[in-house]
Amino acid sequence: MKNRKINSILNLDIDNEKVKKIGLYGLSFFIPFFIIMGIISILGIYPFGSKMYIPFDAYEQYTSFFGLFRNLFFGEADIFYSLGKTIGGEIYSIFTYYLLSPFNLIAIFFKKEYMVVCYYFIVFIKMSSAGTSFFWYLNKKTGIKATNLIFGTMYALSSASITYGINMMWLDSLILMPIIAIGIEKITKKESPILYAISLAICLITNYYMGFIVCIFSLIYFTYILLIEEKRDIKKIEFSFKITDETKEMLRKFRVFIIFSLIAVLIASIVLIPSFVGIQEGRANATKMGLRLVPNFEIQDFIGKFFTNSFNIGEMGNTGMPPVFCGVLANFLIILYFINKKISLREKICTSVVFAIFALSFYVEGFNLLWVMGNNPACFKYRYAFFFAFLYIIIAHKSFENLKSGISSKKILITTLIYEMFRSFCIKPTFRNN
Repeated sequence: MKNRKINSILNLDIDNEKVKKIGLYGLSFFIPFFIIMGIISILGIYPFGSKMYIPFDAYEQYTSFFGLFRNLFFGEADIFYSLGKTIGGEIYSIFTYYLLSPFNLIAIFFKKEYMVVCYYFIVFIKMSSAGTSFFWYLNKKTGIKATNLIFGTMYALSSASITYGINMMWLDSLILMPIIAIGIEKITKKESPILYAISLAICLITNYYMGFIVCIFSLIYFTYILLIEEKRDIKKIEFSFKITDETKEMLRKFRVFIIFSLIAVLIASIVLIPSFVGIQEGRANATKMGLRLVPNFEIQDFIGKFFTNSFNIGEMGNTGMPPVFCGVLANFLIILYFINKKISLREKICTSVVFAIFALSFYVEGFNLLWVMGNNPACFKYRYAFFFAFLYIIIAHKSFENLKSGISSKKILITTLIYEMFRSFCIKPTFRNN
């Protein structure tokens, strides 16, 4: 009798697919996390050395804000007013801009003297969570695949993620964007829009500033998905003023998208309205700039940012370049995407248009400011670079998925040679020493 019980325990059926799923999701988090930890170990950053990964505002402001968050949690501070703000003033707008991320709860487990360590620990966890979120997004489109880990890691460790990790409150948007994107795609497929509304509302609540930029990108992404899912051959489209059934269907989807976007804003208004009132004498009075159609940089310098060894400290300030590097593999796959016969001409044209929108936004000062409410940023000029990285890696993944059936090995070899020549031409040696 005892032997039967032991055998039944030992022979319990384990769902191998479930174990595989849990394992892969665990890897999607821990691969970027341990890569980051390995890098800070090599660089001698605490706890592996005496250096700190916490420059600029991260050191001067955000560690103090974590101390404030800890005090608020333990009832040692008031959420609406503080004498610690210059000569005293409201702090609700500070709380809603910097501290509404659920990841900040980690701060309660650190003593006040360790808030610096707490800061970059939360940043690393957020970056890794972004990798898991993007991995989930890809799995929703292709099913669970180990190869999706590569692209999740690209997303987590893109130059936009690393550069803007210094402003850790923006990283929640990086985590939420893949979820919002799936919600958008559900609307285009006439499925439930609830995921989109809830995820967008959470994004607006956790950081309303980046939430505004997410709203802009969501509109672009919705239009992009709607157009590439159109079934008609682009060569056979006839331009007419007649409203077809297909056009009516697209308009219905667009109406659902707008309605549930507004619902998300209404849900988030519990934070948005008081925050807007609170910042009237602060960030709301930032310098407004006109629509100046002047270039922000030299084209060759921008192209060089797609390759390794191109970072310089100026990217943190207003004279820097957009942080667009997502990995050498991503660049290579993007080129193959546009010569892949399996990918439709319609999709390639739509993708090119969206890339052109980003390129013009980066290049032209006036277009760049449209993303940030017309205010001239004090630092981190290209704050929407997150979303370029998101789209760029999605397209690279699409290219990878269609690699075997849509392109010959001869074309891959030629593309490799052209890519290497182009890379050598674009990278300036001076960047490697910055």
